[in-house]
Amino acid sequence: MTLSRFLSSYIFRNVYRRGVKYRNYYVASMCTFFVSGFWHGAGWTFVVWGIVNGILVCIASYRNKHNMKTPLWLGIPLTFILAVFVRVLFVSNTFTDAWYVLRGMFNFSTLNLSAIKDALIDNRDMWLLNLFGLAICWFAPTTKKMTEHFKPNWKYLLYAATLLVICLLNMDKVVQFLYFQF
Repeated sequence: MTLSRFLSSYIFRNVYRRGVKYRNYYVASMCTFFVSGFWHGAGWTFVVWGIVNGILVCIASYRNKHNMKTPLWLGIPLTFILAVFVRVLFVSNTFTDAWYVLRGMFNFSTLNLSAIKDALIDNRDMWLLNLFGLAICWFAPTTKKMTEHFKPNWKYLLYAATLLVICLLNMDKVVQFLYFQF
């Protein structure tokens, strides 16, 4: 059973009752994301991460219910930016660390053209891989759309082979498993 299915089955569905006022959906969403944050880690940053995600889901739900649609060209980058900001809470040990990172994201006082040029040139492979990943996220069809009319072909084989090669080339990099920190 996945965490998502567990949270949906045992938290959200037990709090949310159809036919009750729409606010009940918000309460169920907030409870679910609170538990999700608490489950992910023992620190308060995880709990706040869950609460902030819950707030964002409630805002999106409210906007959808009231037909306040965001254009796709704005919605995709906005979602990405919000996810990056909220992710800072997830990876920070303390709120002080999170604030330091968030403040640094908007500190343009040390920004200069030579630093940008050096960052682009010195990290060319990283930038190319990020651009490739962004292109997949923004321009490739969703997995739901892909599976609706899926027919095996060489294009999908090439995509899968490319991702496999990238993974194999990066297997030697040692990354400590997140949950070893607890």
